Amino acid sequence: MNEKKEFTVKKERNTSIDLLKAIAMFMVVILHTIKYGLADVEFVKASKIVCDVLQGVSIVAVNCFVLITGYFMCDTTKINWGRLLRLWIQVECFSIGMYMMMCVVPNTGITFNVTDLIRNAMPLLTNQYWFVTCYFLLCIIAPFLNVFINAVENDEYRKVLIILTILFSVIPSINIFGDQFGTENGYSLIWFCILYLIAAYIRRMDNFISTTNIFFGIFLSLTVINIILRIVGDYVPEIIQVLIRNSAVAYNGSIVLIMSVALFEYALNKKTQMSSKVTKVASLSFGVYLWHENNNVREYIWNQAKLSNVADNWLLLLVKILGVAILVFTIGILMESIRRVVIYGGRLFKNYGMHD
Repeated sequence: MNEKKEFTVKKERNTSIDLLKAIAMFMVVILHTIKYGLADVEFVKASKIVCDVLQGVSIVAVNCFVLITGYFMCDTTKINWGRLLRLWIQVECFSIGMYMMMCVVPNTGITFNVTDLIRNAMPLLTNQYWFVTCYFLLCIIAPFLNVFINAVENDEYRKVLIILTILFSVIPSINIFGDQFGTENGYSLIWFCILYLIAAYIRRMDNFISTTNIFFGIFLSLTVINIILRIVGDYVPEIIQVLIRNSAVAYNGSIVLIMSVALFEYALNKKTQMSSKVTKVASLSFGVYLWHENNNVREYIWNQAKLSNVADNWLLLLVKILGVAILVFTIGILMESIRRVVIYGGRLFKNYGMHD
């Protein structure tokens, strides 16, 4: 039957989603640790496999963040200017703060000048953080997406999602001729909007599959496939390498999309009540991204990590990647904690993130 389902109001907080947020941010750090800390490094085979495994598991992180956003924002009817203001203040604090900090840290090559200060004071316009720019724009257009979501019947909604998924995930996954539809491997507002619509559909259908093990099984199975594709990617013709990158590495790749939705659904259905500390860490986790992915800090962090020194020993490399990621994550949590206390006068654990 052609019908719409009303969004249900969930009064009890699902701390499994908070845990997913924290884990997803740690996954982001893992991805950046490998991407920047081991750039242009020649690996022995075992070390390369370690990186492939870590990246294969972690590649869902960004998609999960956006799915969480879509799920919890799809019932809004107006632009949440308060959310945008809090986000803008948070980003400004880190963008300007990291720049000023690096100006006084020795041997960074960064010196103070007014032009750079102005550039760092406008992180959204200068695309200091690509994710923040896309997320900020998504928050602005979300109420208009919600007009469509609330107006369309279930059958039409399903058809729209199928068409969008084919156009912006399936076709790019098998297209060896380049990015013709502007998805930019998932680094785009277009892809964020599609994830938003998928999450809203999940919310509307009220978790149409109730067995959490199914979702975890799908995630685990496709993660193994993702890892295998990454490993064999070094030994196949270039055209196959392109297909692997499109489907298993790009955020909008079909394999990555299904992995992301499965993990999100697993967390959504798990509904395990955890310690309030999980919620507190999750609410602070966005600061982890803002500090370590800052343009002024990024190169300094990964140069100091010196991961290349252990690239020829897979076990030491694994331990160091995880150790560095934990350290980067912890520093980000502490920085955001301090910022909250300074800016909001001690209201440390009010959740200003994507899962309000």
